[in-house]
Amino acid sequence: MTHSQPMGRTNARRAFRRRWMGKWVSVLLIFIAASMLTGVAVSHAYAAAELDQASQQAAMVPSSEQDQMIRQAREYNRKLAKNGQYVLGEAQDPFLQLQGEQRPASETDTAYVKALNTDGDGTMGSISIPKINVDLPILHGTSLDTLDHGAGHMYGTSLPVGGTNTHSVISAHNGMTKALMFTNLGEMREGDAFYLHIAGHTFAYKIDRVTKILPNDFSKLTIRKGEDRVTLMTCWPYGRNTERLLVSGLRASMPDQVPYEQDVQRQNPIIADRFALAATGLMPCAIGYAGWTGWTYRRAAKKLPCKHKA
Repeated sequence: MTHSQPMGRTNARRAFRRRWMGKWVSVLLIFIAASMLTGVAVSHAYAAAELDQASQQAAMVPSSEQDQMIRQAREYNRKLAKNGQYVLGEAQDPFLQLQGEQRPASETDTAYVKALNTDGDGTMGSISIPKINVDLPILHGTSLDTLDHGAGHMYGTSLPVGGTNTHSVISAHNGMTKALMFTNLGEMREGDAFYLHIAGHTFAYKIDRVTKILPNDFSKLTIRKGEDRVTLMTCWPYGRNTERLLVSGLRASMPDQVPYEQDVQRQNPIIADRFALAATGLMPCAIGYAGWTGWTYRRAAKKLPCKHKA
């Protein structure tokens, strides 16, 4: 006959099952951390590939054509400053809405679409913010589709080619899992620099103000007489998006007012990306937990009493 199972054996088996579950939890944690790191690496590689492709296509444009693009863009800006900014952003045409279409206003303005179309596919150039390790293509408009692929130039603001009486607004997402975009824009401070690469020219800007506004407040996005300004905009705060963060700078000369781009120390990409940082912290914890559960698993297995038969 078989003796009734002692209470000690029952407790040992329960402990054994807990250790067994802990083992698989640790495996899951390692898998999650590895997946996050892989995802971050893929997203950075994808963004870099998109920017590299746009840069290569823009570089194929002869310098004479690039200079012509700059002249045409500055003429566009001159007219904008003279005639006024009647539209800011992607205001929708109500008649197109009635027809079930949602074409952004920027796509219906032929002169705007043709301006600074350096690669024939809507790319104006690129923006570099070394301090927070950002390099993004600048695209026409700020539609949802546009902002999924890079930074967008706000329709109705000056084209980003510098010059007196200009104010360009460049917007990008905050907190996307697949790309860094403007997630760390809040780390920028007065005196920091960012750089625009447009049609073979580099324009540097020195930040002179950091502000927050409501989504329907456009007062800080308009042209001010005598200024050569660029404002970077993103949603704020992360996860709520009830405000807009504006990081704004005035044109600066290099290297006396701001350093050359290559001389600015870049942020470590792991630190810059909150998902990579979380995964980096999670990985050693998961490995340590796996080691601990493995040790307790073996210890519990040794303590299991053998079955007795009569």
